Amino acid sequence: MTLREDGSAFGFHTAASNQVKESFHQLAVEGGSSVLTFSLTRPDEFKGQRDIFLDDLRIEEGASLRVENWKEGFSRLLVRKDSEHLQESLGRLEFLGYRKGGELKEYNKDYWEISGLPEPATCGALFGILGFGLIVWRKRQQTCRTINEGP
Repeated sequence: MTLREDGSAFGFHTAASNQVKESFHQLAVEGGSSVLTFSLTRPDEFKGQRDIFLDDLRIEEGASLRVENWKEGFSRLLVRKDSEHLQESLGRLEFLGYRKGGELKEYNKDYWEISGLPEPATCGALFGILGFGLIVWRKRQQTCRTINEGP
């Protein structure tokens, strides 16, 4: 499948069954910004798995592919590990609501799963919550020590 023009798109219809799998020899983007959407309406309206299996992902220089309505745990973009153009194409991916680029995760012996990279603000918030939890835990430990030692 080739997306050739700026604004060209491919997507899943929400009314489709719970388990949808599509396979393509190659997904190519040849100019401008194209869209791959896992739901043509809203991601909260579909339940079940949406999988796209690709032998090769090729996004040409100067082109980009925006992935919309991707829902972690329910949407999978899978590319063969021997994909010829995968490494150069990763930086041209853009998951809506995530940082530009994609992250490769082990799926099975033949495929990588590409997922969105969290925004730096999301990582900062997670570290902030972790730090706050550590402070509360430390204060609680000090209080317990003071009570146990007594006057």
